[in-house]
Amino acid sequence: MRTATRVAAVLVDYGGVLTNPIAESLATFAARNGLTARQITQAVAAVSWREGYPLMGALETGLVTEVEVARKVSVELTRATGRPVEIVEYREQWFGCRVPNRALLDYLPSLRARGYVLGLLTNNVREWRTSWRAGVPVSLFDCVVDSSAEGTRKPDAGFYRVALERLAGLGLPPQACLMVDDVADNCAAATEAGMRAVRFTTTEEAITAIERELRS
Repeated sequence: MRTATRVAAVLVDYGGVLTNPIAESLATFAARNGLTARQITQAVAAVSWREGYPLMGALETGLVTEVEVARKVSVELTRATGRPVEIVEYREQWFGCRVPNRALLDYLPSLRARGYVLGLLTNNVREWRTSWRAGVPVSLFDCVVDSSAEGTRKPDAGFYRVALERLAGLGLPPQACLMVDDVADNCAAATEAGMRAVRFTTTEEAITAIERELRS
């Protein structure tokens, strides 16, 4: 049943929402290393299976370092491709493939001007904090929740509990919060936590969906 509570806060993801799509960045990153995106994703999956934990999940919650991940994936890629592969300057390369979503970044201040609270909820990497924050107007956001600082990531329920505790401190109940994310599981988890959610596909469609939710 639809809650009568009006949306008072718009929360956005970082990668794939405030930037170009993750798949696009990965394809560029892979090509610059003479690889395909599929080869990299398969290598990450193989390392995850061998180590017994999701490698990217561990990286985004600060359990392993950027250097460890680059080394393990490089070893697996060397084995899988039959040629020496060494991923170097991981952070610098990755952020060289990130393109800010200027249209959405230009839209968000209009929400602030209309009185809406803004939040940024991101799965990110501890060693990348300076890099990703350099491309985002962090001061625009009333609430920032970073998985690498909290030790929990989307779509884990613990991540949303942390976010909702911060938002409650701003006087916001879950049903007054609208999450915008490009990952379906993250949207589903936000809904499970009591928020509303918009699945990001394109900026134009996302803005239309946000405005529709704000009017409801």
